[in-house]
Amino acid sequence: MWYSSLDVETTVHETAWHWYRFVTDSCPAEDREIRTERRVFDVRCDGTNAAVFKPERLSNVRDRMLLTYRLNAARDTFVAERTPGRKWIRLAPSSLG
Repeated sequence: MWYSSLDVETTVHETAWHWYRFVTDSCPAEDREIRTERRVFDVRCDGTNAAVFKPERLSNVRDRMLLTYRLNAARDTFVAERTPGRKWIRLAPSSLG
């Protein structure tokens, strides 16, 4: 799935919420940091926000940045890093729902 918005911060909040929900639904007692990387692209489509299942619906796709996500769902902590080791966005993912 491709999720898009006009600003990167909105996509981070949206994907943090869905990742948090997935982890808490799958293994709610897991008290450890889970780390992943997420690539962010610049794309064009009609509208302000979009969830796109078919990438051919997008045009002018360009790689923008690579983010590192760190989540501990049991402690309700989420961090996004634009540069490895440097916190960019920190939030309590349960507050997004």
